[in-house]
Amino acid sequence: MKKCVGISVSLFLFFCCTMCARDSWSADLDAAIRLAGKNNRPILAIFSSRNANPLCERLAAAAIDSPGFTQEASKSFNLAWIDMFGAIKEGANPAKSLAQRYGISQLPAVFLLDTTGRSYALCDYTEEDGHIWLAELQAMDAQLEERNLLLKNAVREQDPAKRLTAFTLAVDAFTAWGIIRDYPELKAEVIRLDADNAAGLQAKYLVEHAIGEISSIYLATNGFEAGLAKLGELLAEYAQGEPAQQIYYTMAALKIRLGSHAEARDLMQKALFAAPASKQAETIRAALASLDFNPD
Repeated sequence: MKKCVGISVSLFLFFCCTMCARDSWSADLDAAIRLAGKNNRPILAIFSSRNANPLCERLAAAAIDSPGFTQEASKSFNLAWIDMFGAIKEGANPAKSLAQRYGISQLPAVFLLDTTGRSYALCDYTEEDGHIWLAELQAMDAQLEERNLLLKNAVREQDPAKRLTAFTLAVDAFTAWGIIRDYPELKAEVIRLDADNAAGLQAKYLVEHAIGEISSIYLATNGFEAGLAKLGELLAEYAQGEPAQQIYYTMAALKIRLGSHAEARDLMQKALFAAPASKQAETIRAALASLDFNPD
């Protein structure tokens, strides 16, 4: 009997600790940002949903349900756990606007945000040990400092050519870090500075934006054929270089979704031919090799 009582007390205490840990995580990102503005502490923002997939479940167990992790993490960060499915149901912090702002394409998505809510790191969750993962997050302070320096250098530069270089460096870094969607003004300024497309950047970023618009309209509704038609119209306007490469590669992805692997392979080869030395070329070569390895 005493053993049963002991087990019951232990379970009760575990449940209480877990609930206390969850209470330390804000479910409202705006509230977390307001708190960050007061205590000058960055935000660990986890966009997830407990039952979305096994990785979300493991992350929940390692973070929001872990009193030890929560206690240690709260010393460095304000904590926010945003239920992306719950946001839709409750109407608070709509999931769609959050996904668009931060470029969230899959769950879970973990970002480190500054005290204004702007991202400075997109963090992978691969470490089952929450404390080891937390140490990795805390080490991202250096990236925050680098982000601030890139922004400062870009904004302060007055010479048009040097300003274009500074903004392009920031775009490239933020793209590599996975946070560029939170800084639309950077590409907008590059487009303005490269008004005659002398550097080839105006066309590149305009095409990126157009592809994003097409994808959001047609991929969300499985309108792959219509999407291909729109991309074909875009290709007629941007038929060379990296802009054409982006279009061909996107068309190839849609062809794969339609099961037309042979046509996708042809489009990838055209994408490589359009800009063989681009940063995206290696990704395309790897995708092409995968198609060759898995023929129709």
